[in-house]
Amino acid sequence: MTLANITIDTALRDPNLLGAALGPSTTWDVWISILRAAYGLELSASERVSFDAVAGGREPPHKRVRELWCIIGRRSGKSRVAAALADFIAAFQD
Repeated sequence: MTLANITIDTALRDPNLLGAALGPSTTWDVWISILRAAYGLELSASERVSFDAVAGGREPPHKRVRELWCIIGRRSGKSRVAAALADFIAAFQD
């Protein structure tokens, strides 16, 4: 696997990459589904269910989004996901 082939979900689930900072990946499944959609990656059936639960009836984007806006409550992991996303962009993208 090269750095260019690592997707956001792979990086967040792999304990040797960014997954160690997040802990068990099952607690982050909704976040990972949203980030996969934001990157225009195809969603599995379970990821689509997670996406639909929070997307307000919107279809997942077909390509990477320019901006991602999330209205999220307290203690939802915003800071951890934002930090992991910044690390992912810095380490794995041009």
